[in-house]
Formats: sequence, structure tokens, C-alpha cells
Amino acid sequence: MNAQLTSAIVRICKANGEVVGAGFLVSQKHVLTCAHVVNAALSRSLAATENPTCEVYLDFPLVAPRQILKAQVVCWIAVQPSTSTLEFSDIAALELLDNPTERARPVRLVTAEDLWGHEFQVLGFPVGRDSGVWTAGELRQPVSGGRIQMEVVQQTAYRVESGFSGAPVWDKQLNGVVGMTVTAEQSRDRQDVKAAFIIPISQLVKAFPQLGEQAIPPCPYQGLFAFREEDAKFFFGREEFTTKLVASVKKQPLVAVIGSSGSGKSSVVFAGLIPQLRAQQAWIVESFRPGDRPLHNLAAKLVQLLPTQLSETDRLVEVNKLATALRQFDLTLQDVAGRILEKKIGTRLLLVADQFEELFTLCRDVEEQRCFIDQILTAVNHTPNFTLVLTLRADFLGYALSNRPFADALQGELLLSNPIPRNRGGAICLLGPMNRQELQYVIEKPASDLVQLEEGLSDRILDAVEKQPGNLPLLEFALTQLWTKQHNHQLTHQAYDAIGGVEKALAEYAQKEYNELSEADKERAKRIFIQLVRPGEGTEDTRRLATRAEVGEDNWDLVTHLANQRLVVTGRNETSEEETVEVIHEALIREWQQLRQWMEEDRSFRTWQERLRAAIRQWESSGKDDGALLRGVPLDEAEGLQHKRLEELSLEERVFIQLSLALRDREKQEREQIQQRELLLMRQSRTRLRSLVAVLGAIALGTTSVLAYPELLRWQADSLGTMVNIPEGNAIIGTDDSLAKPDEKPSRTVYIPAFQIEQYEVSNQQYRLCQRARVCSEPKTELLRYIDSYINNINLNHPIVGITAVQAAKYCHWLGRRLPTEVEWERAARGSDGRLWPWGNGLPTPKYANLLFENVQKGTEPVNSHSEGVSPEDKDIFNLVGNVAEWTASYFDQQYQNSDQKKAWDGQPEKLRDKVLLIRGGNWRYKMYRVTERFPADGLSTHARVGIRCAK
Repeated sequence: MNAQLTSAIVRICKANGEVVGAGFLVSQKHVLTCAHVVNAALSRSLAATENPTCEVYLDFPLVAPRQILKAQVVCWIAVQPSTSTLEFSDIAALELLDNPTERARPVRLVTAEDLWGHEFQVLGFPVGRDSGVWTAGELRQPVSGGRIQMEVVQQTAYRVESGFSGAPVWDKQLNGVVGMTVTAEQSRDRQDVKAAFIIPISQLVKAFPQLGEQAIPPCPYQGLFAFREEDAKFFFGREEFTTKLVASVKKQPLVAVIGSSGSGKSSVVFAGLIPQLRAQQAWIVESFRPGDRPLHNLAAKLVQLLPTQLSETDRLVEVNKLATALRQFDLTLQDVAGRILEKKIGTRLLLVADQFEELFTLCRDVEEQRCFIDQILTAVNHTPNFTLVLTLRADFLGYALSNRPFADALQGELLLSNPIPRNRGGAICLLGPMNRQELQYVIEKPASDLVQLEEGLSDRILDAVEKQPGNLPLLEFALTQLWTKQHNHQLTHQAYDAIGGVEKALAEYAQKEYNELSEADKERAKRIFIQLVRPGEGTEDTRRLATRAEVGEDNWDLVTHLANQRLVVTGRNETSEEETVEVIHEALIREWQQLRQWMEEDRSFRTWQERLRAAIRQWESSGKDDGALLRGVPLDEAEGLQHKRLEELSLEERVFIQLSLALRDREKQEREQIQQRELLLMRQSRTRLRSLVAVLGAIALGTTSVLAYPELLRWQADSLGTMVNIPEGNAIIGTDDSLAKPDEKPSRTVYIPAFQIEQYEVSNQQYRLCQRARVCSEPKTELLRYIDSYINNINLNHPIVGITAVQAAKYCHWLGRRLPTEVEWERAARGSDGRLWPWGNGLPTPKYANLLFENVQKGTEPVNSHSEGVSPEDKDIFNLVGNVAEWTASYFDQQYQNSDQKKAWDGQPEKLRDKVLLIRGGNWRYKMYRVTERFPADGLSTHARVGIRCAK
């Protein structure tokens, strides 16, 4: 509810208290209403023309209900029967005979010529609704007599009827009252049409000239909003930059407008560039923001440009289809843009991606980020007459440049491998701070035909902002506040002091609105605002678009109030239909000390919550597979914070944590059952061991077959290793690293059935037992030989090396196991969360892995070494990176083989004659840069630094 409006609304009633209509306070002692409302209050004919002399009763229902005041008519223009005289008809001005409550405030009056499409809100008092009801809709064009039509658009909204007469009509865009409700009308043929009319402020001023001091023209400044196309006539200061930008857009298919926060990037594109292009009548222009689902938001705009007769519901379905097709590259932006241009021959298509940094701050799906960039690069590279313009905060340029093809494109390099003309590259347009003259244009030119600036005021404002980069939004906000306090169409030093100047205007305004909240609402406001800020990660904090669910359903009434006070902006996601909210500008995050303090207090919580939301998106993209739920330390952390901050978690976040906890309990129960089975097997093994001991004793006595001896060796080799359970589920494999080899790309999510893998590499001791059992053959490498006479020189606890894939497979088969596929190997190494290395995301160091560092050559190390570099599984898996490389059962291919064993090598030597297998993990003589590195190897040949790890 808007405080500016509610403190001015008046309820007109009869002497007996019966409510007959509304009015509004326009000065400290004057109220405007309709003449026919006064007639009703005095029990006269509604069309009575005589000037009333009796007192009229009224109150301020929203700030002082039932505190009845008296007033007398001081301006009377009766109801006119002819529509030709409507311009001066049905207006009454009342002068208060009693002092109103201190909470009553005159409302802001705005004179404007064009109100078409502006959203309005109004409070009326129809029969039976003495407490009042709100309704809203859109304003239309003036009709005969100069009155403006107002239409309630939503079917569920309250109908404007007689009790609304005299009510002030608040324009949400101009932030002021633009007229007074005067008549309501309903079509005889269409009962669903709810139309009414207002007397615009310009007519009220003519009827009651005293209003001239209060009525102000629409504000030409934009506050914290960016300038739009329709604001171009008020956009000054960037003329030179706009000229250069227009020239770049005409020459280049990709143009990036890059500047600091608050430099006016969006404004120069929408109020500078686009109006100039539209004037040439050869451009199709559309814009979007990447948001958290860039492909969906792009698809939504493309569907609007495609020729279609779809209903709103069908359009949403088509948006989802197109977004999916773009992600899977079944369809390209090039295809769609080409189709749009085919329908309008001779035109050029301009697509504006505003606030491009949202691709990195809001979208946490790396695959979608990569696909989005690939799509736009393909389009700008191959589509004639297509141009993409993006606006990007300078502190996020590093994120954009981390994608090598995109970095090349921005700098005008060839975008793809196909040969293309040099001028098909891109252009970077750096938007620096305005100089003093440009800032002077910003201050003086928009208001030059509307008001005067008191002498010296412009220089005073310039002194405050000239050397403060990023203060353009603060300047615009201060000028907007100053505009509302003009006196006799003049902006004064006194008013400038009252708002706190440029430096304090925004912060003081925000703090003032916050201070007026109740204690309970102050706490709710804190919870709302911290959800609208994304904690910086090496950058400043940024605003984020939050959903209604994220700020809390119970808080939406307060969100609506904050939106009315211009501290936040509400909207609706075009694809999901969710209601959204964001802070009005990032300047509020920088300048409002209260919000900065909240973020410092809750930074760790908000940082964790953003990680949680990223995990939820990953879980959803995996088809809500259990493998993407929280585990281990992250789950413990989530469980603790859920207990402490439950009310600040959305239902979606609570459900995700509860599902993770339920999975943990289920897996714990399963582990306990496995442990019980293992205990049973251990007891059975002991029984078998006693039998084997008896057999060996018999062998010593020569009373039983020597064939029992290999069984003992197999059991002994098995007991030296431990198998680790890897649960089924989705996992991330591959990489999007621009420096990676093509066969390592792209990063993607795959489903992997449950399997087991050995905790350690197969050791010399284990393999030697297989040799003694006459199952495994001797390694052929000259580095290590397994001859009994050299037993003292062999490091038994080091990994076996120098064996073929056939030898490796035979060893695993001896123990009832097999070689792992490369997808299984990578799942064991990276966990289910897609970490970059077994130990996390930090680069390899000697602490984590036995790799080649600084060209210092060593040798193999024990299979249980480097405990800091183990995998993230419940039972840590050692040396998946470094020490020795490991055979897998996957055939080498430019794409990863899945974990289906039918597509993997089964251990038969004859199947390797024309095939090459993959080895993974690096070795002690190798510098490893990514865990995703893949190495082809002939499975029939020996490899001096390759060993074994079995799976099952």
C-alpha cells in the first residue's frame, strides 16, 4: 500500500455516517471530490446545480478512521447534462474547518498528456464496503470532454462503481495522482467490461487554480530505473558515445557495452542506440536478460518474434520446446534468427542481452552457460543482418574472457573454425564515467522546458558527483527526489538540503521507509532484502532476482509495499509464471548501510544458501536422481542451518534437505545391513581358512592334492585389498575447460549404476601371489622383475607396473572382479558433485598426488600414500591421481564410453587386436593438468608406468 496515497484519501459521508464517496487532500486545508458526491452527502439530487452552503462531513479512513471533520465548499462546478461541457463538470473543492490528523499528507499531483497503458490503483467505498476496497487496471486514451478512460483488466479485480467517485487515481509509472474518478460505466451487451473515467489533473487545475502550486509535470529523471525507449527525449549526456555505438552496431555482429556498475550501460542502449536505429525503419529490435535460465529467456523473446497465432498457454509450451532444442543444439539461434529475417526482407535483427553478467551470477548450470555462449557465437558468426548487443559490468569481464571462443569474438577474432570475413568479429565499447559537461547536460537539459533550477544549484550538484564514478544512479535518484519537492516550478537549494544531497538521498530515503515499518515488519524486511543480494565471490555483492517462494509467501504483502515505495521491483517470470522481486538498483546495495550491515552479518549463511540452490538446480537437471542429493559434510552443514534458519528457507530448499537426510538414513541402514553380511562372510572365511590350514597341513603330510594351494593364495591376495561401494546415480564427467583436448569435452551429467572399486592400487605383493598361483604371468618391464632371488629389492607395498591390459584383466578375473570403465573410474575420482579433483577444486601439489613437480623425478610410492588427496567417498580411495596410471576397460573414442559393460572390453585378448584401450590418472613421471585427461594405450603391449585397480 502506497503511503503517499493512503495518507491523503478521504471518505465523504452523510451526517448520519453513511458513506457516499471519496476525495483526497491536495493541500493542508483543501480536499477535492466530485460535485455529485457532495450532493449525495447533503441528501440532494445528484444533478443539483446550486452552490451548497451546508457543511460536509469526512474522515481519513486509512490514517484516522472515524475522526469526523467538517468542511465547506469553496469551489463548485456542478454536474453538466451535456457531454460537450464535461471538461468543466462535476468538480468540488472543500476547505477543512477542522485541523486534520498529523498523519494526513497532501498527495503528489502529476500533470501528463499521455497515460495510455499506465497501471493505476484506486481505493473506493461501494455500498456495503465502508472500509474501502482496492482495485487496479490500466489507463486508456482521453474521450470526448477530455476525460480519460480507466479499465479494470483482471476479471478477479473489484469493479469500479459509484462508491469510487471522487477517489484519487494513482499512476504507478509516474508515481503520483493523475486524476480523480468521476463516473463508472458498464456495457449493456458485455457485463464483463468494467470501464470508468477520470478527470485529469490538468482539468482540475483549471477548475481550482490553487492547485497550480501542487501540480507538477511528469518527472523527466529516472531515479534508479534505466532510461527506456520512451524516455529518449529526456536522455542526455551520452550523445558522443551513442554515435560511436550506432556506428559499431552497423558494422559488427557482436557489440559489448562494458562499464562499471552505475555507469548507465542499459540506458545508453535503450534510450540512445535503439531509438536511433528505429528511426531508420530497417531494424527489428528485441531485448532480454539472461537471468537464471538464459536459454529459456532467449527462447521467450524469439517466440514473440516468430509469426504465430498461439494462445498464451500454447506460447509457453513453445518456449519450453525451443529452449530444449537450443540446449541440445537440435535448433540454433542462427536458424531462428534466419527465419525471422526471412519474413521481413530488407531488415536487420538486433537482439539485446541486457545485464549479461547474470549469465555468471544467476545461472549456475555450467552446461547451460556454455551452450548459451555457443549459440550466440554461432549466430553472430553465420547469420547475415543479425547483431547481438550485450551490456556487461566491468568487474565481470574476467568471467566472460575465461571462455576462449567468446573472448576471441569480443576482440574481433575468428569465432569458429570456418573461414569468415574479418569484420564478422566483435567490438568492445568501454563506457567510462561522464565528464563535467556531460553531467551538466544530465541535470539541466531534461528539466529545461519544465522547471527552473535555482542559481548555483547545478554547480553544487556537479561538485558532489563529478569525481565519483558509478554515482549516476545516485544523481538520478537525488534529482527525482528533488523534483517532488519543487516549489512554484523551481528546484531549490532548500529542497536539495532536505533530501540530503546526492551523497545521502538514497540511503536516507531507504532508511526512512524502513524506520516507518513496525518491528515485526522490520525483521521481515531484513529477510526479504538479504535474499535479493548475491554475495560476491571476488567481486562486489550483486542484486539477484528472487522468487516469491524464496522471500516467503507470507512476506509478499511487504514486498508489494516496498515496491510501492520504489525500493524493490516486482515482476513475473515469462516462462515459469513465478512472481519475482529484485532491488531497484545495485546502488542501493552499495549505499544503504543497513543493508550492508545485514549482509555482513549473514554473509556466510547467504553464501551457503547460494551453494544449496546450485545443488538443487544440479539435482533437478539430473532428473532428481538420488546421486545428486547432499552427502557428508555438506549435508551435516545443511542439517544444522535448517534448524537455525528454517523460516528463511523456501519450501523447495527444505524438501531438498529432507530428501538428502532421508537418503542418508536409508544408506546408513543399508551399510549396517552390509556390515552384518560382511561379518557373516568373515566368519565363513575364517571357517574356510581353518579348512585351508588343514589342507596345507595335509599337503605337508602329502595326504591331499596340491591344487588347494592356489585357493589359499587367492584368499590371501583378496584379504590385502578393500572394495569401496559407489552408489548408483548421476555424476558429472568431462570438462568445459577451453584448454582441454576435444576428447575431454564437454562437461555433462550421466547416470552410472552402482559398482565397487578397490580402495588401493594392486600392489606388488598382491600380484606376486597371483603369479605364485600360476594364474598371472611375469611383468615384462625392465624396471621391476618378480624373481624370488630379487625379493629383497622389491617394494611389496608399491603398485604393480609394467603389465599389459590382458595381464591386468586376468588378475582382476582371478579375484572375481573386472577392470573399471573410464566413467566408473572418473566417478570414483570426482565424486557425485563433479569436483575437479579427488581432493576438491585446488590444483595438484606434492601433498595430494605423486606427479611430476618442478621436473623432480622420483618413483612409485606406497599404495596407501597421499591420504590428503583421497576421493570423497565414505571409504577413501587412494591415488586415483598420480603414482601409476590405471587400465580401464573402455575403448578409446572421441567421446566417453558409458558404463554399460556390453560396450566395454570383456578381458578377451583377441578383442584387442584392432582396438585401443584407455588409461587414466597420470603417473609419477607426468605433469597432470586435469583429472579428465585421457590416454590411449595398446592393451597387448607393456607400459612401464601403468598398473591395476579392479572393480566389481
